[in-house]
Amino acid sequence: MLRNIIILVVLLILVGVIIFLDAPKVQKVLDLRNQIKEQNLIFSDKELLLAKVDNLKGAYEENKEDLEKTNYILPSSQDVPNLITQLEGLAFENGLILEEIGLATIEETGAEKAQKARLEEKAKKNYQVLSASLKLIGSYSSFKNFLKAVEDNIRLIDINSVNFKVETKEGIQLFESEVNLNTYYQ
Repeated sequence: MLRNIIILVVLLILVGVIIFLDAPKVQKVLDLRNQIKEQNLIFSDKELLLAKVDNLKGAYEENKEDLEKTNYILPSSQDVPNLITQLEGLAFENGLILEEIGLATIEETGAEKAQKARLEEKAKKNYQVLSASLKLIGSYSSFKNFLKAVEDNIRLIDINSVNFKVETKEGIQLFESEVNLNTYYQ
């Protein structure tokens, strides 16, 4: 029995010496286990984030057509060629002659810029204004149809002013109208 106790004590001393001498290695193994747990948590967080990105990408693909329509409503640039084509097409479709078109970006005064900055900060809107002036010739009903077509057009256009002149040529009464409008872009 004494022999068993001595063997047990020697074994305990041996285990103690091994642990004491290899304590840095044991600590290193414990630290590595903790690092593995941390990396597994980071990995699972990244997998969740990746799943969210995939869901967003799927939602984007489903709504891609609607987003493209939004780009027509409020384009990312002035898109002058497309605007001229749209206005010319609307005039032609409604029986008007587009005699002249002028385009200019609207510059703001200091007070207007400050007010716009406050509004933008409030509403987080960021857009620019492109002003256009059109000189159209045609009948009054054609002009009314043109205004309705501009209103129904996909691009956001505000009509600021309309001026009329009536001319009679060869017994035909023609309206010469000058239209000032604003269109917007990002």
